[in-house]
Amino acid sequence: MKKTMGRMAVTIGSMLILSVASTAMAAQVDDKLFLELKKLVEQQQKQLSVQAQEIENLKKRMGGVALAVDKKADKTQIKALVTETEDSLALKTRFANVDLSVYGWLNKAYLFADNGNSSKSYFVDNINSMSRIGLNIGVAVSDDFSVGGKLEYGLISSPSSKVNQFETSGFDEILLRHADIFFNNKRLGKFSIGKGAMAAYLSSEVDLSGTSLIAYSSVSDIAAGQLWYNGVKDLIKKDTLSVGSVFTDMDSGRKNRVRYDTPAFAGFMASTSAAADDFYDLTLRYNRDYEIAKVAAALAYQAPGSDGKIVNGSVSVLLSNGLNTTLAAGRQKSIHTGYDDATFIYGKLGYQKDFFSCGKTALSVDYSQNDDVYVDDNAGKPLRGGKAKTWSVAAVQNVNDWGTEFYIGFRQYMYETDSTDYENVNVVMSGARLQF
Repeated sequence: MKKTMGRMAVTIGSMLILSVASTAMAAQVDDKLFLELKKLVEQQQKQLSVQAQEIENLKKRMGGVALAVDKKADKTQIKALVTETEDSLALKTRFANVDLSVYGWLNKAYLFADNGNSSKSYFVDNINSMSRIGLNIGVAVSDDFSVGGKLEYGLISSPSSKVNQFETSGFDEILLRHADIFFNNKRLGKFSIGKGAMAAYLSSEVDLSGTSLIAYSSVSDIAAGQLWYNGVKDLIKKDTLSVGSVFTDMDSGRKNRVRYDTPAFAGFMASTSAAADDFYDLTLRYNRDYEIAKVAAALAYQAPGSDGKIVNGSVSVLLSNGLNTTLAAGRQKSIHTGYDDATFIYGKLGYQKDFFSCGKTALSVDYSQNDDVYVDDNAGKPLRGGKAKTWSVAAVQNVNDWGTEFYIGFRQYMYETDSTDYENVNVVMSGARLQF
């Protein structure tokens, strides 16, 4: 009996010892787990505190904006808030004093064209104002002197100036438009070097109508690739004469050049530029706001190398009531014996009004005529007595909050020579441009 009681005591004692040991080990494990959990909770609390502070700062900033608006705060307070936001979003360069900004737009449209023999639909990039992206770079060296540049690429897919009855899409292209540097002194003028606008660039295209997205003096851009039909053959060919080959506004372009612009004086500014192959030009511009109207104009002389000399210009007047008119004209001396000088005229009447709260509506009608533009029939035979005419109606609706313009227009092209009268080409274009 005593032995039995002894064994029971030993067994009970062993169980007690094991129980105490197990409890001690479990306590150690629980302590470690507790410490880890405590550490994790503390880290999360710190993160939550940081986030709460950021939210509080944002609320204060937004409250400041609301306060500025509600209480009609002074311009200094509002400007400070706007500047703070702009600085946080601004692009940064390697140099603190160099300003850099991105700009551009997408301009996509639906085009329908009928040349009297066939009609087709196209989805295009509107070459009146092709899609693009660019960088403006600037350094304000002093109050009077600055250095800067521009880098810009056209991003083109199915351009309206190239698609035709045989090629309805394609022509994807990345086009370098600008890569130039300028040095500008407010008293001495601006000197530029690199690829960019010649002095006479846009001299035929001064236009205050607000409808140049769909209708301006370069009348063929929305459908330049469309082919004429002479009514004789059942089918036109790929090498048939195109709309773009018989219309021109004699404007200059962008080249690798040097250019100088004078400071503006009483609204006037003169420019000159020179490029390779004996290409140079001179332009006088005028731009001024009056109480009842805004006036802009340009007059240019171009010596385009081996081609004939050109005199061209344009003027546009926008009255305070929204009525506007635009005129452009040019003459190019013929270098071909027995052929007359080429000429063009362009006229537009327009009207602008805020019919809708979203932005201005612009309406216009125009007419243009080219005479004696030297062109052959793509078989090496020059065409004499060419007379190309066109007219259009156009509308553009601005949606300011979206940075977007919607447009629609109808244009009819007509062409005849001493030997051939071509069928009219009718086109409708509708699209949108989104700016950024």
